[in-house]
Amino acid sequence: MVSLEALFSSSYQLANELSAFAHTPDGRMGFYTMANMPYLEILNYESFVPNEILLPSNPIHLGSLPDTNTVFISQEHNLGRISFYEFEEEKLQTITGFELNAAIE
Repeated sequence: MVSLEALFSSSYQLANELSAFAHTPDGRMGFYTMANMPYLEILNYESFVPNEILLPSNPIHLGSLPDTNTVFISQEHNLGRISFYEFEEEKLQTITGFELNAAIE
């Protein structure tokens, strides 16, 4: 990460290949996931301090919800699993089993 205003940089070595990236609409925070790693990685572009959140299972997709402070992470699970991370409150909520309804005819 590089601050163009302060000419400050911070290196961050990845443990595995990057699989997805998202950022907040205001550009203050970035998020990424890595292949076969059950973590949501958080990049604070103001403090340059990275953080990681343990996920219940390996991530598949990552995205941010417009006009919110929330990112979503779909994950590997035979019944379907998605987590929502609200970064202002640093709160992770996970829903599992929503694929059960897909079998209803």
